[in-house]
Amino acid sequence: MKIRYLLPLCVLLVIGLVARSSDYFLLPNSFFFHKGDKLILRLLTGDYFENVKEVKYRATATDKFVLHTGAKNGIDLKGIAKEADSTVLSSYKLENTGLQLIEMSQVYPVVELDRQTFIKELDQEQLTKLSEKASATFQQDIREKYTTYLKTLFTVDKPSGTIYNKELGQALEIILLENPYKLGYGDDVTALVKFKGAPLANAHVDLVVKTVTGKIHPERLVSDASGNITFKLSLEGNYLLRLVNVEATKAKDVDYEKWGAAYTFSFVNTRKLPDSY
Repeated sequence: MKIRYLLPLCVLLVIGLVARSSDYFLLPNSFFFHKGDKLILRLLTGDYFENVKEVKYRATATDKFVLHTGAKNGIDLKGIAKEADSTVLSSYKLENTGLQLIEMSQVYPVVELDRQTFIKELDQEQLTKLSEKASATFQQDIREKYTTYLKTLFTVDKPSGTIYNKELGQALEIILLENPYKLGYGDDVTALVKFKGAPLANAHVDLVVKTVTGKIHPERLVSDASGNITFKLSLEGNYLLRLVNVEATKAKDVDYEKWGAAYTFSFVNTRKLPDSY
């Protein structure tokens, strides 16, 4: 496998890009806080929730890093984020109650992939038409630009508010249509996938659950014509929704542009469980 970075700082900025590269995600020290608690937030990458590696935060690669509390304006966290540290926030005091949503968007340097690596990546994401197009070309080196859009949703004292379904205008965005912190075992959650402001049909979205015992349960979902996916809250633990979209570009210095989205939250059942649980 061949991969060449086209900018001098890429070794510091790009980690695990060739694997399931959208598996950058945000993970707080808890999803259930009390007012006044200290939030510790880590930026991670991995193959779903496995083989997790820490990613050092770089302000120069970060377009947005905002805490949304339900107020009119979000809180810009870029000024207090820890540079060159995977623990992006080490002791942020939570002053508001209710649901809280953190967004982070990062633009990574253009990389150069060999054709087979790029095709393998497309196949993993089931981007069949693009894979066929890349397989039919004689171009050996593929220049790829990559942007990630990350969200994490947690509660402070109570699961009130509608911040869970706030549309942030991200190029590739996952939007929860139900509040998972108010639901119980067996309830359905619907999420909307949007690309450049429009619902994205036939998007392959991975739902990954890491249970309280550490077991990983992955499932691949496909969005309908309205861009919606639906899944059940059948396991307690941390949830990750992730997907990738790729398009060919007409830019002179980039062949393909890739976007990755990831949304993390947690589920703890508050209702009586059925006998079969």
